[in-house]
Amino acid sequence: MRALTLVSLLLVVGLVFGLFALPSPAPDDPGKRLPAVPQEEPLQARPQKVPPATRDVTPRGMTLGPKVTGPLLRVEPPEPERAPEKEPEPQNTAPTERTERLFRPVVVGLGKIESGKHSVRLAGIEPLAPDASCGEPAWPCGMMGRSALRRLIRARAIDCTIPAGAEALPETTSCRLGDIDLSEWLVQQGWAKAASARYQEAEDASKRDKRGQWSTARPGFTPDAEETAPFSADLPSPTPL
Repeated sequence: MRALTLVSLLLVVGLVFGLFALPSPAPDDPGKRLPAVPQEEPLQARPQKVPPATRDVTPRGMTLGPKVTGPLLRVEPPEPERAPEKEPEPQNTAPTERTERLFRPVVVGLGKIESGKHSVRLAGIEPLAPDASCGEPAWPCGMMGRSALRRLIRARAIDCTIPAGAEALPETTSCRLGDIDLSEWLVQQGWAKAASARYQEAEDASKRDKRGQWSTARPGFTPDAEETAPFSADLPSPTPL
């Protein structure tokens, strides 16, 4: 019994001694770095193997495609090409000449026209005065010229020029009835003189042809017109309705 107790005591002492004799783990070295873990490269798009079609889908009348014996590869479509960007075109900011249309114009004088709130004088000419007289014997060329301009326009719309840089229709400007320059027409017919070199040729032509104010006699008038004109008593009676 005493021997068993002694053996047990020796085992306990040996176990304790063994625990103290084991080497203690070394503390972590802060300066020592762990080996870097290799990172995997990003996966790139790889062609995918696609099994060949097992069913013929070629429509009638169409040529059959080549027979495929191996697997097909499906690849990514190429990126569409972008069209080159066009440079913006430089904008012309310089002021330009434009026109304004006047409706139902009224001829109030030779070279003076009114329409609504607008009142313009034709540019480049020296028109006859309303009470001007011409020829010998004298005839009212000013009134006849105004009547001729009225018969030409007949309340039809005219286009008048707004010069470049101007915001509104000026008081003196050039106007047109379709393709007819009204200032040039008055000079050609002899109802105005040229105040601009552009109408000088028209004035020379009207002088040569003796039109309007350059005529020695009243246009359309003959000396025996009064003698041959019928009196009102000689005219036939109007037919009753």
